[in-house]
Amino acid sequence: MKRFLVLAVFLVAVGSACGSTSDGGDDRPLVIATTTILGDIVANTAGDAVQVEVLMPIGADPHDFALSARQAARLRDATLVVAIGVGLEEASLDVLDAAEQDGVAVMRVGELVDPQPLVIGSAAGGSEGRASSGEEPQGFDPHVWMDPVRMALAVELIADRLHTSAGVDVSVSSAAYRTRVQDLNLELARMIESVPPERRRMVTNHFSYGYYANRYGITLLGAVIPAHTTGAETSAADFAALVELLKREGVSVVFGSATEPTTLADALAEEVGYEVKVVRLPTGSLGEPGSGAETYIDMMRLSTSLIVENL
Repeated sequence: MKRFLVLAVFLVAVGSACGSTSDGGDDRPLVIATTTILGDIVANTAGDAVQVEVLMPIGADPHDFALSARQAARLRDATLVVAIGVGLEEASLDVLDAAEQDGVAVMRVGELVDPQPLVIGSAAGGSEGRASSGEEPQGFDPHVWMDPVRMALAVELIADRLHTSAGVDVSVSSAAYRTRVQDLNLELARMIESVPPERRRMVTNHFSYGYYANRYGITLLGAVIPAHTTGAETSAADFAALVELLKREGVSVVFGSATEPTTLADALAEEVGYEVKVVRLPTGSLGEPGSGAETYIDMMRLSTSLIVENL
């Protein structure tokens, strides 16, 4: 019940950004976004031209959130459904595919913004997002929103799709928001530049920071869960290898996500034998009101602030 109350609050917030809530008296085209992050981006791109609903509640892990029967039915009312794709919404793929087969327009943003190959070695491999000799790409990394440059392009693409699918002109609102996202990229780059180059190294809970690291010159040493999805598991050998990596490199912080349990990261910190902080970052979802991560721009700014503070 609490989860659905949180969702209701978020829908009201997004509806306000669009001009009104998405009740039965609203005759604007309905656009449904899968994640809270996409919902915010679509709402800011569209201004008040459409009504926006979001499927996932605040705090939901986009990898394992499964749509309810009511949500699946609601998709049929949408003029456009905006998803990340690239395998992100893995627990809801069948529902999204079925809606598209029934004639619902589905836009998968991640597939349109040059997704990067996902190459994952061992937990201590540090190869996320970059292929090295002898390694084969394992699909594409779905965490495209972690790169504001790609999201600035996404704003433009969403605006074009709203015009073709919903018949609305959002050129003014989308141009203004695209500029804000481009400015965010410059701001984050300046923040990361304040960290000495030799300290720009991260260990994360799972491989979700590949785009971010490539954009801002950060080395990803490894991940507690050596996969792009939180549904994967780590092996005893991978865990032991990561413990040794932390000791060898003198790593004193592991970055987790606010939408994921940090049980393994906490265990890793205990195993190393010296103090290791586990810092939870807003990554897969916007934050609750008052969290400082209520919008995409605020979320990225807060994440970067925490990264800089702890590196």
